[in-house]
Amino acid sequence: MRIHRLPRRFVSPAFLVLTAALLACPGCETPGPQRLPEVYDQHDAGAYSSCCDLASKIADATTGVAGDEAAYMAGACCGKAGRPADAERHLLRATRSSDSRLAGQAMAELGLLYLRAGQEARAASM
Repeated sequence: MRIHRLPRRFVSPAFLVLTAALLACPGCETPGPQRLPEVYDQHDAGAYSSCCDLASKIADATTGVAGDEAAYMAGACCGKAGRPADAERHLLRATRSSDSRLAGQAMAELGLLYLRAGQEARAASM
């Protein structure tokens, strides 16, 4: 029985160097939904400013329900970090989520944000 070898593929040294550089570059990765657990950890630890920053990056780079979830977390963290304009922007996106539970949570959080800002009429409309 004769074993046939598959032909070798040519991989350029430049490709290998570029691949190694990208894999070794911490912080160069595109934030995506796989980093949402890190957002929750930052929230639970009370690191609201860094939570707001990371969740905002994920929300801006992600579509669908995962992006909406990141937007909700960004809104919640930005609100607690004293950044109400950012919080409102993200929470408004999350209120339009196709996930009705997530949209409801975002509406409730947005209502609380308005209430804290003394905008009772807006809060009541949520």
